[in-house]
Amino acid sequence: MQELDELVRIRESIIPRANLKRLAKRNNHMGLLFLAFHLAVIAATGWLVFASRGTLWIVPAIFLHGAMLATLFAPMHEAAHGTAFKSVWLNEAVLWLCALIYIFPPHWFRYHHAFHHTYTQVRRMDSAMVLPKPITLGQYLVYVSGLTIWKRNLSYLFGHALGRIDPAERSYAPEDQYPGLIRQARIMLLIYAAVAVVAIAYGSWAPVIYWLLPRVAGESYARWMRVAEHTGCAEGSDPRTNTRTTLTNAFIRQIWWNMPYHAEHHLCAFIPFHALPRFHLEVRDELTVAPGGYFSVHAELFRKFIRWNHATPTYQ
Repeated sequence: MQELDELVRIRESIIPRANLKRLAKRNNHMGLLFLAFHLAVIAATGWLVFASRGTLWIVPAIFLHGAMLATLFAPMHEAAHGTAFKSVWLNEAVLWLCALIYIFPPHWFRYHHAFHHTYTQVRRMDSAMVLPKPITLGQYLVYVSGLTIWKRNLSYLFGHALGRIDPAERSYAPEDQYPGLIRQARIMLLIYAAVAVVAIAYGSWAPVIYWLLPRVAGESYARWMRVAEHTGCAEGSDPRTNTRTTLTNAFIRQIWWNMPYHAEHHLCAFIPFHALPRFHLEVRDELTVAPGGYFSVHAELFRKFIRWNHATPTYQ
């Protein structure tokens, strides 16, 4: 494909292949360390929800817990790339675990996301294009609310379970993979149904309190973070200008599995998450980097691109 050929050309003009080969080595222990930290944080915020029951503190506790559940997008994303672990079975197991909690069919996500990498910021082709310019305040708020994401994710889940794949999205995956994608959606719904049956049998609201309600509430945090990755960047296939790296604190980098080094990830998607900080040091002068953190990125977007009205972006 022309886009991929251009990406390889740009990448090789920035960094030698030998350096890429050195950085591309995968291992299991870094993924397990990041995953253990991630699950510990989620357990801690879940305990805050438990401890705040019966008080008004449960509202911020649910949002915080939900925000941490939403960050499971990061290990799901890495496992979909096959870069979270060296072992294939570990990548697949973590992909499935995170997809079940995140509520997104796992292999459909893999195909969907691959299309995003192939056609990054190419309008009407990018499968995950976020708020292409121009942008209104209303469209920004709707996206950050996460409402459109739930409509999309649930349509994938239920549509596939019914044996339907939207004609507009069939190019994301090879046709011979459709039966497997349909089967995965049905398995997910069976698992969710089993959880519901057990909860009803025991008269428990735990799945709602500790998963569904926080999961819906916290998605806005993930959407807010995702805006910074591409919104306001150049449209086209050049990773030096179509993707933004956002420099931030160590906790955010850890809980997002180094996804803030996003331009580096799009420049070379086979570099494992744990090598992205080192990769950044080698290529940062060639990429779009926001040094002031996520709040400064959003402030810049409001200054340059977001308007009160008269904007009609095309959602992808």
